[in-house]
Amino acid sequence: MSNRFALGLVAALGICLLCTPGSASEQYLGSDPLLPGQWSDFVPSDTDLSALHGAYFGRVFIHDEDIAVEKKGVPLFGARTSEGVVYASGICVGGDDLLVENNASVTLRAQYPAMEDVGRVDSVAKAFGLSVLNGGIALNEGRIDAGASGESVRLSTDGRHADVGANLVVLSCGIWATRSGQLAFSIPAADPGEGASVCLALNRGDIAVSSGLGDLAAGPDATYRTRGRAYGMYCDTRAVGVNTGRISATATGGMRLHSNTSPMETDVVSCGMYGEAGSMMLNTGSVVSFVSGERLDDPGALGTPSASGTVRSQAMGLFGDKGAAVVNTGEVSVTARGGDTGDNPEALAYGLMGSTGSRIVNTGSISVFSQSRGKARSYGIVSTGDADLYSTGMVDARAASDSGDARAYAVYAADGRLVVKEYEVLFSEDTSVLNGVWGHSATGSFDLSDAALHVRIDESTLFETPYQIDGAVSGETHRFSRVEGLFSEDIAVVGLNGNESILFRYAPAFNPAIKSFRQTLEVMNQGIAMADEAFMAAGMGQGTRKRGDGPRARTLFVMPYASKGHGDGYDAKDGGLCGGGTRAWGRDTLAGVHFVLDRGSLDFDPARYQDRETRMTHAALGVQGLRRITANTSLRLSSTFFYSTHDFEDKAPENQEEGDYKTQGVITRLAGTYVFRPAPGSVLAPEIGLRHEWAHQDAFVMDHMSWMGTRYGVLDEQELFVETAINWRGLLEAGDIAIEPRLRLFAEQVLTGGKVTGTMALADQQATLSDRQDNSAFGAQFSAEMTWGDTSLALGYSGRINDEMTRHRGWVNFQVAF
Repeated sequence: MSNRFALGLVAALGICLLCTPGSASEQYLGSDPLLPGQWSDFVPSDTDLSALHGAYFGRVFIHDEDIAVEKKGVPLFGARTSEGVVYASGICVGGDDLLVENNASVTLRAQYPAMEDVGRVDSVAKAFGLSVLNGGIALNEGRIDAGASGESVRLSTDGRHADVGANLVVLSCGIWATRSGQLAFSIPAADPGEGASVCLALNRGDIAVSSGLGDLAAGPDATYRTRGRAYGMYCDTRAVGVNTGRISATATGGMRLHSNTSPMETDVVSCGMYGEAGSMMLNTGSVVSFVSGERLDDPGALGTPSASGTVRSQAMGLFGDKGAAVVNTGEVSVTARGGDTGDNPEALAYGLMGSTGSRIVNTGSISVFSQSRGKARSYGIVSTGDADLYSTGMVDARAASDSGDARAYAVYAADGRLVVKEYEVLFSEDTSVLNGVWGHSATGSFDLSDAALHVRIDESTLFETPYQIDGAVSGETHRFSRVEGLFSEDIAVVGLNGNESILFRYAPAFNPAIKSFRQTLEVMNQGIAMADEAFMAAGMGQGTRKRGDGPRARTLFVMPYASKGHGDGYDAKDGGLCGGGTRAWGRDTLAGVHFVLDRGSLDFDPARYQDRETRMTHAALGVQGLRRITANTSLRLSSTFFYSTHDFEDKAPENQEEGDYKTQGVITRLAGTYVFRPAPGSVLAPEIGLRHEWAHQDAFVMDHMSWMGTRYGVLDEQELFVETAINWRGLLEAGDIAIEPRLRLFAEQVLTGGKVTGTMALADQQATLSDRQDNSAFGAQFSAEMTWGDTSLALGYSGRINDEMTRHRGWVNFQVAF
């Protein structure tokens, strides 16, 4: 068989069903069932399904035409009347290991007939949409609508028959997958053992099943039982059932009437996906299960409503017997309504249900509701034996009873030990939201020794307020081993008294807007430094050339560049273009204009600051001037206005948000230089200067995936720096070509506070954070310029380091004089 299953789907099925004995869930011990890759192996893509047709060549049955079948029994009369079974079957294939695919509409109706004045009657109506009986794959891509129902049955009331009673059954099933060779429920399930063929039920379309019992009336001493069953998907022992589409299962009881108080029993069950022992039930789509007990209509001539007997209405989303894996990553909605008649109506609703050896997983949503005049029970997740639970999805359980006998549990251990691995809760305004939401019977228990509590919050969550988390079972203490927040790391989860309770605190570790603010100033300063490099290369700064004389006293330059920096917890990169021009008046005066256009990003380390990124666009325009005071002394002055836009994004799955904001400012530099000429063709020029920075960043609000949009306050800062440098320039000439190597060593020191302070706010919480500028920074710059005639080309590199960041920059400068 292995050569037929080269695909990932089939390999996964082989692991589950062929390789080792035991259940589907046992194959995953030691794997993390919450990783989508684990369970998605059982959810084939369109490509996988196309390849399966080749793998099953000669054993593929495809149904593309609509099918409609309606079967109804014939009424019989007498003392011992047995109507038998009424079948309505759509697609039923009994060959070995086949791929059976439905792409059309299958509509089925089976109904037992109305009967009156009869003694004993046994009637069964069954409807099956798609069945594989000897293993293989049952695939529904179309629509299956299977319904089984019954009409009114009235037993004899005149005493003519010694044995009066009824056993009425209606049963519908969308997909039935087995290796037994038998139709559903005809024989008990049996373990196929090792080496069994693949048995898979896969729904990618729509399945709607329904069963409805008819009315029943009886006289004195009559005994009867009525049962209704509706299964969207039913898988036999060690089979796999997968739903990626929609399944709806509805079961309703009839109206039971009689004239005495003899006991009666009605049992009505609906189930979206049902798996026998060792099976695997996986839902990634939608499952809706609804059940309702008997109706109380106007009885008319039939009699009076029953006042005794048990009416049990049970609705299940996904069920797995011993050793089964029960997995929901989609939506499960379950509703159970009790009967209107009878003295003991019961409504039982189960979302996910497992048994001994089961692995129960919920990463989707489960909603269960029960309502009855008598007993109402709702269980979001329930186990009937030793099992493991992973639930990081939503579970909502509600129950209502006219008599007050209503219980609702998100999780219930009916028997055995339920080992909780992971559980998720939304903490809103109710500080006792986890109290009493779990339950267990006298033989059931919980094990939280290695349990992680995942916590979510919403706009109503109370900060700095304790939430009790050790009272999930009323009157008992169960403590989780660890607590993990499913939201921004700016919110801290603080455990109190050994995880007896927790509180939420808004405590961001850093302000990313301030980091971006700093980065903007870094980029602008490097652009100004490059413009200053080109300005000095115009020939007025250090006297190695005399381009300032004569009619060719103008220059134009363009400098493409790229920069990369690594900081404490973040990386920066950017690139752009610096350009401008100069104009000389004699040998002692030079003026210029420059611009900078830049695009860059700031990426934060996900391990420290979540997966955050700021994309930035910068534009700057400035002027420069130089005045030679003496033959060896000069002053330079520049002033640059800049404007930046920022696109900030938090890409963490639990805190996706984004926001746009702007920064603007002015950077002014004044520097004095003294020139030495230690040797021909060599210039040494020490320099000292002051730099003033003013910058303003707007307040902004993040657009969050839900409600947690962070509000960032205004940043408005001014700083003053002192700068020192030593510049060296050489000159090498070969004919008409001159090569000028340059080296600059520099340092800077902040003279003012060096601290930027800003606010971050969430809900009614606000935090003020500061980012202090490093006191000192050091760097080196090297370039080499080659000039021929009035044209020059330079390559340059600059490195800068301080306690927080190391930055590297490279550029090319093309300059022309005219």
